[in-house]
Amino acid sequence: MGAETQKLATVSFVTDTDVSYYEIGEVEGSFQKDELKDYVKRFGHEKLCSQLAFLQFQVWEALREINSERDNDGAKSCSQNGL
Repeated sequence: MGAETQKLATVSFVTDTDVSYYEIGEVEGSFQKDELKDYVKRFGHEKLCSQLAFLQFQVWEALREINSERDNDGAKSCSQNGL
């Protein structure tokens, strides 16, 4: 059957805009305040904070991988140019 889930927060980013107060790539996110309070009352904050920390870890991990790919591309470029 699986697990039933409920949305607690949303995170999205701007992909296109025709107004000056948004910027492409801008990240927006928020909790639904009442749902957040209900969740913390019912289940506590530990699991939520742990999941948020994991999401943050994923961002840093992606950045590390991107930087590593750039470093490898730079090294390939240097070796191809005889440097």
